[in-house]
Amino acid sequence: MGLFIEVDGKIALSCEPHAIELDDGRLLCHIRVQRYRSGEELLFSTYQSESHDGGYTWTKPHKLLSDHGGAPAYLMLHSSGAVISVYGYRQYPYAIKAMISFDGGKTWAFAKTVYDGPSA
Repeated sequence: MGLFIEVDGKIALSCEPHAIELDDGRLLCHIRVQRYRSGEELLFSTYQSESHDGGYTWTKPHKLLSDHGGAPAYLMLHSSGAVISVYGYRQYPYAIKAMISFDGGKTWAFAKTVYDGPSA
């Protein structure tokens, strides 16, 4: 079950959130956001939201990947402090990709391929 949110003036489904607590106490959450409606473009991407008060309130989700960038994401905090987000890329060539942040999710390095899917 998910929640409907507004994305670029249109309704989209948000679901499969995954959150971690960072060393500074912030919560970082990656959310699968998708839209499949007749006559509308496809959206299947990962959005990010943060909480600075233990999860009582959250920032407005913002898009990390392109409209077809992939989802859902799974977050991990490395012992070095780096945040790693692994997600499915569901367009040909199918893959599992990762992005990494060295500043607590403020900026991300993208599209590190973890696994290449079978060729069609």
